[in-house]
Amino acid sequence: MTKIDHAYAAGIVDGEGSISIQNYSSITSLRVEVVNTDPRICLWLKERFDGRVYQHPRTNGRRMLYKWTVASAAAGTFLKAICPYMILKKEQAEIALAYQQTMRKTSDRLSWFDKQNRLKLITKLNEARRERPSLRVVNSGE
Repeated sequence: MTKIDHAYAAGIVDGEGSISIQNYSSITSLRVEVVNTDPRICLWLKERFDGRVYQHPRTNGRRMLYKWTVASAAAGTFLKAICPYMILKKEQAEIALAYQQTMRKTSDRLSWFDKQNRLKLITKLNEARRERPSLRVVNSGE
């Protein structure tokens, strides 16, 4: 994989992707997704970074949606590779990587502190996902 591949993937995630922490019962998982009507983007990501591609048919003559998804440790590896090239979702990627570092390879129970840390990171990621910088239009004649 080249730096160009990583930079291109970062641009795709910045523009068309989402970074989230999914909660399934008592299990949480880092997830990165890209959705597009052109399958080539999702297939390109799968060829280079693994993951899965899903088709989502739509009604009313709208084009098929394609979704590339990578989760858990693979999502962390992917974000670590593209994070230096991200712009719009860099903060989200950094929070997600901090969350992924809290994951354990053993089945030991999490301490209260670790649970609280994870909850803070999930909240922080959700807040970062909602934030949009305000656009201040500057009149060039001033």
